[in-house]
Amino acid sequence: MVPIIEFISGEKFGSIEKKVLKGKELITQSTIGDTVVEVCNINFEDDLAPEEIEQILAKPNPEASAVKLFENMGMRYGFEEVYRAEENHTHKLHRAVSDVLRALPTLSPDVLAKNLDILPS
Repeated sequence: MVPIIEFISGEKFGSIEKKVLKGKELITQSTIGDTVVEVCNINFEDDLAPEEIEQILAKPNPEASAVKLFENMGMRYGFEEVYRAEENHTHKLHRAVSDVLRALPTLSPDVLAKNLDILPS
């Protein structure tokens, strides 16, 4: 409600907003190879345990959960690192990445038409 009143009146109310936590910044590459700074607004304290991944994928829509997990892993570690982890059986993320990749749905117009929850929001 306060933002609406501030917008209408043009006056600031309440205390000054304080930034609680600065997002983690990673130097990475864009899809065209340019160097960019990736700002991670969600920082996880620990990696997901295999049991936690299994629990998430056991939800009513495991394919949609797998898409969200894959997106989160890619944003956290970088998509190149996720694919490296899948290929390298000694990588610390190999098992988690493999579980998520196996659960990803086949992307086709037919599958998407039947299950719109797969699409990221």
